[in-house]
Amino acid sequence: MKLLSYAIVPACMLVVGLSAHAMKPKEAPLTTVVKNSDGKNILADSFMRTLYVFDNDQNQPMPVCEGTCAELWPPYLLTDAEMTAVKAPLGTIVRKSGKVQLTYNSRPVYTWAYDRTKGDDTGDMVENIWHIIEVQPKNSIFY
Repeated sequence: MKLLSYAIVPACMLVVGLSAHAMKPKEAPLTTVVKNSDGKNILADSFMRTLYVFDNDQNQPMPVCEGTCAELWPPYLLTDAEMTAVKAPLGTIVRKSGKVQLTYNSRPVYTWAYDRTKGDDTGDMVENIWHIIEVQPKNSIFY
């Protein structure tokens, strides 16, 4: 079990976490696959940051991770150009703010403010409601 203390988040980390997706090169894929320390293939964003799903989002019309939650778990937000590149099993959902968030198998995806390097998955099983997305690598349009 991974135990973390995550009460204090430096403001600069939040700004980077929330705005980094907007700085991706146009030709970068929306997602990629990385290996975690257990050797599992997990879904990551184009910066190799692990992507997570949140149990409380299941069966909700829009993501419920807002405010402080979204500061610790930045949603993967898409630009208009990126939305045109979305193909199943990826999808989109509109947040309360009107911004569009990436989904995997209809579940909104997030990064975790405390992951530092490629393959980090320190957010997996936080409060037993946050989970990595384990995938099988293959030649796919979304990897």
